[in-house]
Parts: sequence; structure tokens; C-alpha cells
Amino acid sequence: MTGKDVVQEFMDAVHTASEEVAFAGAASRLSDAVGFRWFTYLSVGGGKPVVISTYPAIWSDHYLNNGYDQVDPVVAASRRQTIPFFWGALDGARPSDAAGIRLFDDAASFGIVSGLTVPFRGPKGRTALFTLSTDEISPALLRRAEELKTYVQVCGLHLHNQLAARVTRFMPEHRKRTLTPRQRACLLAAAEGRSAKQAARTLDLPPRPVHHHPEEAKRRPGAQSPPHAVALAARCSMTP
Repeated sequence: MTGKDVVQEFMDAVHTASEEVAFAGAASRLSDAVGFRWFTYLSVGGGKPVVISTYPAIWSDHYLNNGYDQVDPVVAASRRQTIPFFWGALDGARPSDAAGIRLFDDAASFGIVSGLTVPFRGPKGRTALFTLSTDEISPALLRRAEELKTYVQVCGLHLHNQLAARVTRFMPEHRKRTLTPRQRACLLAAAEGRSAKQAARTLDLPPRPVHHHPEEAKRRPGAQSPPHAVALAARCSMTP
């Protein structure tokens, strides 16, 4: 598969994705196509780290519970630069500090020995990292990763933007807008299966705004249907 094919397949999948599982599936297929085993998208700084990944859950929990995002040399490098970079065995360098050495040794015990990371700068000091990682190293993998590095950067940027636009927990705070009382009432009525006419009678509103408000409420959380909007809104305390 050529680099253009890799990008096109990824773009097509992400364009239609609305749930985390769909984004994860697209990123996982990209990782496989490039020759890596896992992917992770990590957002850090200005609050609790947020991650979506195909790493074993036990490693992701271990990483977060130990506060490794605070000492991770890959995170530190991502805060200093904006171009993709290799780390671990692909780079040939080892951390020089004790905390970094412990992190890399822990990762190696889970089979994570190297990777390619694309960094992104966000508002208010947040940094995001899109990483493809592997449990093995070969000259062929290094050559292919080097050839496709720019394509991975394009895919990572697209994933970064789409997660921020469509998945609530990755949205910047200013995008997590609360719903108005009228929007909440109309959205809940639509999610319960009531028609615009039925909801209008119950809420003592004209049918036209009753039809309009669920559509607006769907657009705000980035949902695809009234029930989906209710679920997303509940996560962000947008509904009672």
C-alpha cells in the first residue's frame, strides 16, 4: 500500500467516525499499514491527561497511575518541537535521568521499545501526541517509517482535529457549551420518541422551534441523533 493509499483510507474512515471506537479502529489500521503494533493519542497539560489507545489497558493504567506523563521524555520532546520524531530503539537514544530510564524500562517490560510521535500544540499549554509504537525493530521498519513519516503527520493532524470536534472529552473547554433549557426539553422529547407536534403540545411551544432545537442541540455536542446527543450531553452535564 502506497503512502497516498494509507492516507486516503484513514481520511475516509475518520471522516465518517463519530464514536471513539471508530476513531481507534482507523488509527489502529493506520498503525498496521505503516508496520507498527500500537497507536496512542495522548493530550496532556492543564488538567488530567486524556488518552485513546490500543496499548494493553494494564499498561495505560500503569502509565497514568504513576504520573508518567510528567516525566516522559517523549512528552517533553513534544513540548519542544512540532515535527515528527522517532524515539527508543528507532532513535538509538536512551533517557539520561532516573525517572525517564524507569519509564522506558517499564515500557520495555510490556514490549514497547520504540515509536514515531507526531506532536501538536493546543490552547492553554496543552500538548497532544499521536504515536505509533512497536515491540520490534528492523531496518525494513525504519525505512518504511521514514518514508511514510510525512503521511503519518498528515493523518495525525486530521485525527487531532476530528477528535477535538467530535469527541466530548477531547474538546477544548470553550466547545463544551451547555444547552439552553428549551433545547434540553426539546432534545429529551425527541429522544423519547415524541414527534415535533406532540412535543409542541406538551411544552406549549410552536412546532417549528420544537423541530429546530433538537437539531441545534445535536450540533452543539457533535452528536448524530437525539439519543446520542442526550448521552453526550449527560457526560458534560449539559442536561439535568
